[in-house]
Amino acid sequence: MNHRTAPRRTVRRLAALLLAVGMLSSVVAGPSSAEIIAPDGPPFTDVPYSHTFSTEINWMLYQGISTGYVAPDGSRYFSPSAPVLREQAAAFLYRYQWGNDGDQFPGPSGFTDVADNHRFKQHIQWMAAEGITKGYANGNGTVSFHPSDPVLREQMAAFLYRFHTGPVLVAPSVSPFTDVPVTHTFYKEIYWAYSVGITKGYDNGNGTLSFRPSQPVLREQISAFLYRYDDMFNPEID
Repeated sequence: MNHRTAPRRTVRRLAALLLAVGMLSSVVAGPSSAEIIAPDGPPFTDVPYSHTFSTEINWMLYQGISTGYVAPDGSRYFSPSAPVLREQAAAFLYRYQWGNDGDQFPGPSGFTDVADNHRFKQHIQWMAAEGITKGYANGNGTVSFHPSDPVLREQMAAFLYRFHTGPVLVAPSVSPFTDVPVTHTFYKEIYWAYSVGITKGYDNGNGTLSFRPSQPVLREQISAFLYRYDDMFNPEID
């Protein structure tokens, strides 16, 4: 897979910035989605313009990667502090790459816990076909995906590294994170995410950084990860 030649829509980063500061009131979220109107405030009721990741979250909406949730009163919310599920991570990456294209992966998913009628079957199947995820071996020759489990920060680093398919990285012998030793299963992937600016880690307050690899990725964080990835590897289409 080559992320530069994939048929994803080319939209300008300025639109997300205008959304973030309240200067743009309507967006089209995806080529097959209805127009989403926010005439009197931010697009998401729980993401004010002052939110740390307002630009990144509104970029997700503008790109059609995530349109959030609809409340009973018709308002739209994003749940920025909620964990991202593995099935949602698959959908976000797929939409980033392909937009809302139809079913490109007919047939069984290949995972025992992803039925043919699963909402995100084609997204998960695409991840497996591209080598982005390997799933979990069940010990009997079958594989499961655990779609409803939160995706961990270490796993998201691995997903993005495999998605990128750039040159093979040789990670340094000293880790930039106090909680990610060089022997960590995903050290290379986590270091890559740090080295290209996708993640900044957490300041320990003593001049060192931690990554918190086993913590779930939050929805606001995955917005930041994808936004920074796009800024780094697709600047020509901004």
